[in-house]
Amino acid sequence: MTSHSYYKERLGFDPNEAQYESSTTTRRSGSRSSNHHHQHHHHTQSRSSHHHHAASATHQSSASPARISISPGGASLDHYAADISPAKKPKHTSSALQQPQGGYEDALTQFKDERDAIQKKTFTKWVNKHLKKANRRVEDLFEDLRDGHNLLSLLEVLSGEHLPREKGKMRFHMLQNAQMALDFLRYKKIKLVNIRAEDIVDGNPKLTLGLIWTIILHFQISDIVVGKEDNVSAREALLRWARRSTARYPGVRVNDFTSSWRDGLAFSALVHRNRPDLLDWRKARNDRPRERLETAFHIVEKEYGVTRLLDPEDVDTNEPDEKSLITYISSLYDVFPEPPAIHPLFDMESQRRVHEYRDLAQQFIYWCREKTAYLQDRSFPPSLIELKRLLNDLHTFRNEEVSARKREKSKLIQIYKELERYFESIGEIDVEADLRPEAIEKAWYRMQTAMQDRDMILQQEIERLERLQRLADKVQREIKHVDMKITDLETRITEEARHIETLHPVNAKNIVESLETEIRLLEEPLHDMNQDCHVLNEGRYPHAAELHKKVTKLHQRWAQLQTTFHTVLLPKLSGLKYPVHEKTTTRQHRIVVESRQIETNPLFKDLLEHIEWCQNKLKQMLAADYGSDLPSVKEERDRQQHAHKVIDQFHAKILNDERQQSKFSGDELNLYQQRLNQLQKVYAELLSTSTKRLSDLDTLENFLAQASAELQWLNEKEQIEITRDWADKNLDLAS
Repeated sequence: MTSHSYYKERLGFDPNEAQYESSTTTRRSGSRSSNHHHQHHHHTQSRSSHHHHAASATHQSSASPARISISPGGASLDHYAADISPAKKPKHTSSALQQPQGGYEDALTQFKDERDAIQKKTFTKWVNKHLKKANRRVEDLFEDLRDGHNLLSLLEVLSGEHLPREKGKMRFHMLQNAQMALDFLRYKKIKLVNIRAEDIVDGNPKLTLGLIWTIILHFQISDIVVGKEDNVSAREALLRWARRSTARYPGVRVNDFTSSWRDGLAFSALVHRNRPDLLDWRKARNDRPRERLETAFHIVEKEYGVTRLLDPEDVDTNEPDEKSLITYISSLYDVFPEPPAIHPLFDMESQRRVHEYRDLAQQFIYWCREKTAYLQDRSFPPSLIELKRLLNDLHTFRNEEVSARKREKSKLIQIYKELERYFESIGEIDVEADLRPEAIEKAWYRMQTAMQDRDMILQQEIERLERLQRLADKVQREIKHVDMKITDLETRITEEARHIETLHPVNAKNIVESLETEIRLLEEPLHDMNQDCHVLNEGRYPHAAELHKKVTKLHQRWAQLQTTFHTVLLPKLSGLKYPVHEKTTTRQHRIVVESRQIETNPLFKDLLEHIEWCQNKLKQMLAADYGSDLPSVKEERDRQQHAHKVIDQFHAKILNDERQQSKFSGDELNLYQQRLNQLQKVYAELLSTSTKRLSDLDTLENFLAQASAELQWLNEKEQIEITRDWADKNLDLAS
């Protein structure tokens, strides 16, 4: 079975599609890099005629410059293709080199050869470490991977999966095996850009090294390190681990995977940090670099079985190879994943004091953060009494708990200064940056700022509620006063209605006008109280709704008082006869006179239009709907609020009609007064109906809002019960 058939039929993965996507991605950059690649090609090598013609035929049908890249750790292999062209790939065996012109090119070529030699040796040891489990071994990395068998065995050991292979010895079989390995890597989501089976079968040194490095990255470095830290590349995470493991060792500064390891101190520190019983640090500091490297490599190989991928001379060089060092150091990570808590360079007493400081600092900073979060909370209670209690609690907290913590902070800083003096000759204190005095002061400052802000906001909130409380007290007093006044007027209207017919018309008129004036004077305080309730509601005063209900009830009583006045008292006043000579006229004559007045006098016309307007509004209001749900009720309430405002403003026109009485006399005055009384009566009824409808809509809206909230709560509980697993043996039901 071919590699393509195996992956497509059994695994549902098409290698051709994956390879096409990869090649499409890099096709744009291929043309730009091709010339550069060929300019740096200096190696030639003879091959047997059979291999030469087969390789040439293959190359002519393939894409140009090969590259390998992999996403874990951000590593790529572009530079491996820089020295070689697929059409002229040399084999690994030594041959005559075309000597470059100039000293710089000569030195560069020598450096690359040394680097490749170290990588080849390191990668060969790494491959053999794993091939040992499959009873295989490679002597020459470039030669022994050509048939694909060792490469497939390596991938089987690393992945734990079985891969099919061709058993023949012909080039066709070798290409099939190499292609199977490459397709397996693509199946594992490892990005291979334009790397071909021919490159492996032909023993291309650069691309073979690049392929092995890609495998190392994916199967060793990425799997070991990336999962440990978020948003950090494999290389950076491994570097951070190395820094932690060698921290506070004099003369050791791990900044990279090249020169930082050259003198062997970093390897010695890493071993000593984890096994101080196996390595003498003082002796290691006095040894020569290669002696240190030899000692460290020997210890981890003997005690932990870490394959010696490097020799001292591979590291102690002008430019240590980064990839070789990363490969070996990641092997050390396997045996020393986390450094011990106690640093071997420092005595137990100093470590105890450091741990004591660290624990106290952690507790202190946690307390600061916890209190800062509490002090920044702005969900204050609406009650003035509860707010004053919160302010009192804050003052107690400042005077007692904060004062005690301030002394604790001073003690912590003093302990840190003592530790600084103690460790001055050895190295820096092993305390995280977020536990040092600077972090403590920063956390303390934030807590202090939050406490001051809370104190200021609480005082402002208390002052605001006190202002609202004074306004609420004022509204309460006015409610009581207006309530008493309305009650008094109700009593007086009832009493006057009994005996007004016995009074002289002039006296009766004076009494009625006095009552009317007193009723009208109640309108302004009712309006003011309504405005005050709005202010209280906007200010979230806790009893605003209760006061608003009382004011609304007073407004209804006042409207009813007006209705009673116009329907009970005024008709009796209009029925009184004045001691003057009256001319008897027929009903027909009166209608004619009124018609003439309407036609000739605009005041009569305005009066009748006002009566008609009030009657139409009253008719519309009595026929209006209240809505069927919460949104429609809110809409009706808003509409009624606007209508009520218009009706309230219409009272100014009625007052104007009353003032026009002075322009009439005789029969015209009597006729005008009759129509005016009719207007006052229908307006009082309209105002009373509007007030009652507005109150009813308010009540209905509140009821529907509460009912909707209850229904939502019931739906949530119902959903919980519907989705509950009643068959669960551990079902926990609230009793």
